[in-house]
Amino acid sequence: MTGQPQNRDLEALEDATHLMRYATRSKLTLSAEIVRTVFEAGEASDNGKWSPEIAAKFWTAFSSLCTLIAPATVDSVYANMPTEARPRWYVWLFRARPLISVAERSAQRYVGIMLFLLLAVTGIAYAVETSRDGIQGIEKLLDSQKAVVETLQKGIAQNETALGDRAIDSKHVRSIPDAGLRAAVHGMQMNRLTLRAAGAQTWQEARTLPLFVFYPAVPIYTGLLTDEAGTVGDLEASVKDFTAASAYVASIKSSILGAADFVTKTLLPILLGMLGACAYVVRHISDQIRDTTYARTSPTQHLVRVGLGALAGIVIGFGGIVDQSANISAAAWAFAAGYAIEPVFAVIDSIAEKLRNLRSGDAGVPQPH
Repeated sequence: MTGQPQNRDLEALEDATHLMRYATRSKLTLSAEIVRTVFEAGEASDNGKWSPEIAAKFWTAFSSLCTLIAPATVDSVYANMPTEARPRWYVWLFRARPLISVAERSAQRYVGIMLFLLLAVTGIAYAVETSRDGIQGIEKLLDSQKAVVETLQKGIAQNETALGDRAIDSKHVRSIPDAGLRAAVHGMQMNRLTLRAAGAQTWQEARTLPLFVFYPAVPIYTGLLTDEAGTVGDLEASVKDFTAASAYVASIKSSILGAADFVTKTLLPILLGMLGACAYVVRHISDQIRDTTYARTSPTQHLVRVGLGALAGIVIGFGGIVDQSANISAAAWAFAAGYAIEPVFAVIDSIAEKLRNLRSGDAGVPQPH
C-alpha cells in the first residue's frame, strides 16, 4: 500500500537533508546506507510511493543519523544556521553577512549586555570611591581652618569694643588713628579671606561629589560672599557661616557615606553577579557554537542564569557571606558567585538538605507526655 507521507515524515525528510549537510561539513563519516535510504525516501515522497516499509527504513536511518551528529541535535543544527536578518545599516557599515544564526545573535546580545554592565559597574564604583575620598578631603580642609577661626574670633573679641560700628574695609581702614588697631583689622581681614577661600572650595567640591544627588543643594552662605568685611558684624557673620558650613559638611558626610555603603552592598553586588553570569553565558555560547549544541531552550537557560547571578550577588553583598580571612573583596566574591553559580547553590542546597534531615530527625523523636 503506497501513498503520500504524513507531515511529520515530510518534516523529518527536510531535517535529514540538513543533518547530512551538517555531518559532511563537520567531517563526520556518513554511511552510504543512510544516504541511500534518505534519498530513496525522498523519491518515494515525491512520486507518491510512500509505504510503511519505506517509512520504517527512513526512520531507522534518521535515528542513526541523529546518533552520528551527537552531541548536536536537529534543534541545535537549525539554531546555528544563518536564518536571522541583520539590520541593513549594520550590513552596510561593517560589510557583514546579511544573515546570522540565532546562536550568533544571542552571543552578540550577551556581549553587549556584558559590556554595558562593565561600564555601569565601573562608573558606579568610581562614583562611590570619588564621593568617599571627596567628602573626607572636604572634612580635612575644614578641620585645617579651625586655628584660623579661633584666631579670628579672638581678634573680634579683643577689638570689638574699640571698633564698634566703624567701617573696616580697605577704603576706611586708613582713617583709624591707632596703628595697632589698623594692624589687627588687617590681620582679621586676611583671616576672613582665608576662610572665604576655604568656604568657596568646600562649596565647589561638595557640588561635584558624584553621590551628592542623595543630598539637598548646598546652601549659600552670604557671610562669605564678599571679598572683605565692611564691619565687625560682617566678620562675626563670616565666622558664623563658616561654622555652619562645617556643620553642613558633617551632616552630608553621614548621608553620602551611607549612600555609598548602600550602593556597595546592594547595587554593585547585583550588577557584579549579573556581570559574572553574563561572562559565563558568553563563554558558554561560544562553546555551544563551536560544538553546535546551542538549542531553542538555550536563551531561557541563559536568562535564568543571569537572574540567579544577580541573586547570588545580593546574597554575597547584602548578606555579608564573605570569608573575612581571605584576601578577596566582596566585589570579587559577587562576580565569582555569578560566574560559578552551581557551587553557590550547591552549598545552599546542602544546607537546606541538612535542615530537612534535622527536621525529619526531630519528627521521629517521641515527645514526652
